[in-house]
Amino acid sequence: MYRRYVSPIFGIIRFVDVLITREAALEIRALGIIGPGGPAWGFLIGRRRGPRFFVEKMLAAGRSDPGSAVRRFRETEGLWPGRVVGLYAVRPGAEIKRAVLGPFFYGKLFIELRFFRKGPAIRPFVVEFDGQFRFEPIPLQPSAERNPR
Repeated sequence: MYRRYVSPIFGIIRFVDVLITREAALEIRALGIIGPGGPAWGFLIGRRRGPRFFVEKMLAAGRSDPGSAVRRFRETEGLWPGRVVGLYAVRPGAEIKRAVLGPFFYGKLFIELRFFRKGPAIRPFVVEFDGQFRFEPIPLQPSAERNPR
């Protein structure tokens, strides 16, 4: 199921969602097991095909300064040209959200992660602009919501 919305920039209806591969879903579960113990963030490696983001790998940036996200994004993009589709954050604070809500990350995927005993809570967003930058929620495809065993 796609979420439908009108882009304030392009004025067209866009359908966007995200699918997290089995390998990336296991990496999310492993992150919950080792427990970062505080806010942590990293990059999402994958592809964008039409209206869908495919997340294939999660690359941890640790607890480094979120203000360095743009510089680190460019450096990481040099390793995987065209394959860094966005960022993720575990219990994101205001600092990482401020770093992501800007023109550099417009149209990129942002995934918020929270870990509970019953499993991870995965909330995907795309960075949109309608006079100000904001997170637009997008649907997560069911394959990543199932137990990835």
